[in-house]
Order: sequence, then C-alpha cells, then structure tokens
Amino acid sequence: MDAAGRFAKNGFKTIGISSGLMLSCQLGFGIGIYVPDQDAEAAARADTFIAKADNPAAVYYNPAGLTQLAGWNCSGSLLGIQMRPRYRGTASGRSREAVQVLAQCYATFHPTNHALAFGLGLTTPFGLGIDYGADSPLRQSVVRDSLQFLSVNGVVAWQITPTFCVAAGPTCNFAALSLAQGLAPVNSGDLAKFAGSGTSVGGSVGVRWSLERFSLGAIYRGSGPIRYSGDFAVQPGVLPIPAANEPAHLQLAIPSQIGFGLGCAVTERMQVEVDALWTQWSSWDEATLAKPSGNLSTQYQWQDSWILSGATTWEVRVGTAVHLGYGYAQPTIPDHTFTAAIPDSARHVISFGLSQNLGAHLRGTVTFQEVFGTARHIQNAATLPGTYSFGSTAVSTSLVFRF
Repeated sequence: MDAAGRFAKNGFKTIGISSGLMLSCQLGFGIGIYVPDQDAEAAARADTFIAKADNPAAVYYNPAGLTQLAGWNCSGSLLGIQMRPRYRGTASGRSREAVQVLAQCYATFHPTNHALAFGLGLTTPFGLGIDYGADSPLRQSVVRDSLQFLSVNGVVAWQITPTFCVAAGPTCNFAALSLAQGLAPVNSGDLAKFAGSGTSVGGSVGVRWSLERFSLGAIYRGSGPIRYSGDFAVQPGVLPIPAANEPAHLQLAIPSQIGFGLGCAVTERMQVEVDALWTQWSSWDEATLAKPSGNLSTQYQWQDSWILSGATTWEVRVGTAVHLGYGYAQPTIPDHTFTAAIPDSARHVISFGLSQNLGAHLRGTVTFQEVFGTARHIQNAATLPGTYSFGSTAVSTSLVFRF
C-alpha cells in the first residue's frame, strides 16, 4: 500500500482537531473542538455568563450586556491549560503535558446618556494542540496537532428600553492548522503531515432583558467554513515508499451556537445563574483533504451537543467577589468514529475564582478550573481498542480597566 493509501486507511484522523483545534482545545472542555473560557471571571463561573454579561467580555458571551457598562472599558485575560488525555489497552499512551496558553482582550465604549454601546474583542474560541510523540502506540491516529485560531468580533448594542437590549456584529476568523500522524504502527522515521491556513467570516447576535431581580440572555454565533490551504507531505523514513510534497486544502465547518441564560439576584450581594449552550456539531459530517494525487476523506458524523452550567457570585465585601461554577458537557463524537486525536467524552467542570478591585479603575480576577472526563471504552476501526480518558487543569487571570 502506498503512502496515500495508508494515510487514507488511517482516515487522516487528526483532521478533526483542525477546525477549532479543540482536541487541543477541546481538551479544555471536550465538546468537539470548542474552548469556552474566554475571560477569567466567566471561567470562574464555568462560563455561566450569558445573562450576567457585565464586563468587557460581554463582547463574546452576550454583546447585549454592553449597555450595562459606562464609558470606556477594556480587559485582557490569559488562560493556561494543562491537558491529560490517557489511553490504556493493548499498550498505554498519554500526551506530553505541556501547559498551553491562550489570550483574549476586549474594549468597549458606552457614551453617557446614549442608547448605543460599542465593543471589539480578540478571542480564541478554538485552538491549542496535542502531542503524543512519534513513538506513541497511537501514532497512526495522531503524532501531534496544533491550531492557532483568532476571532475578531465587532459589535453594537442598542438599549431599546431601560430593561431590553439587543446587539449584533460581524466576526472575522483567522486560523493556522498543523496535523501529523504516522504511517507505520512503530516509529520508522515516517510521518504524514498537513499544514495550512485560512479565514472565514460570520457574526453574532445577542439579546438581554432584565426585570427587577431577574435577567434573561440569549446569544447566537455563526460563521462560514474555513478553507485551510497549504501543503501535504509524506516523510517515508525507512519505509519503501516515495517521499511526497504537494499543495492541498481542507475545508471544515465552524459550528453554529445558540445559548440561553437566566440570572437572579438572590440578595444584594449574591447572584445565581443557569445557562444552556447548544452547538451544531452535526455540521461535522465528513471532511475531504483535496490534493492533486487524490483526495482523502474522513467520516466524522459528530452529534449536536449541549453544555449545561450553573454559577453563583457572592460579593463578600465591597470590591471583593467570590465565584463558583459547575458545568456539564455532553459528548459529541459517537463510538464508531471516535479517535485518539480528539478524546471526546462527557465532561464535568468545577471552577472557582476571586475578583478584587485594585483601585477606582482597575479590577483583577484569578480563576482555577478542573475538568473530569468520563472514561470511554472504544473498539472500532478508527483507533486502537481500549479505554480513553481525559482530565485537565486550567488557571486564568484577567484585568479590567475602567475609564
């Protein structure tokens, strides 16, 4: 069997990581390839922020919340994730547990006594990477993958009434994808690789309604697919196959999302919220790596899934708040297309954070988050049979400046 045939047999399984590179990114939460954590305070609440949406990160979570902010506001956030996918079966394997870092920043402006508010955000809703190494027993599924993914969100919010706001705006996505997997079951210096980059455009729409102690929020995010254009290469090592290098492209969907949030001010100092976020992962049905020597197709047949979460924020004293959150993410990948490249599973998320005013115009937040994945026992033609499990630890921090 030639290199292309063997690569096709393996199904180019690592492709799945590409679209938002969530393997890596998904490692963070594990639904498809989505990274929910786009702000430290929201992450402290297990990303239960659709109804609250009262800091600059509302640009992403629900832009209708921007009318709650006065004047100029800006924020920056750093997220560090250590992911721990594991495999136990005919052999054992695990990824190298390097800490991966993502960054986000936002700027908003709400003129005094004006019905309109404006926001701009740089977010990383997909991304990260995984590296099992060339000697891993899983090398025919994945050696290493990475995705750099940046979204630029511009939004305008309109306060139609004192209690009802709507918002909308465009999104531009920029992504660079790198995938690599082995051809032989043991390391012979062989590797098949694809690297490419692409762009897409989309948009978001948000709604927020508040009445006395309650607030309701809704968000829609959607985008066109990304066409990753680059090069496909075969490095034969000692295998009796020719080396290859040719142009190639791969088109992958960015799934649409719809979310809802209900918040309640239990007391003047305590607020609770529950959210539900639906992701259209069924848009990942099949992907084709197109190249002059012949195309390679992979069946995904992913399933739409929900993230359900709840959180509370308690202002223990003026300027100091404690956040607690819990989230549950449904699995996305069915057993028959499961692969080590994206160790998807049901995920339980526990988060804790502390926010502190650092002066009249500055507020800081530090968050700790732990993710526990349910073990999956897999026996299919796409990957080595055995038990796949996942866990991760994340720490994030942010600063909000008010002018």
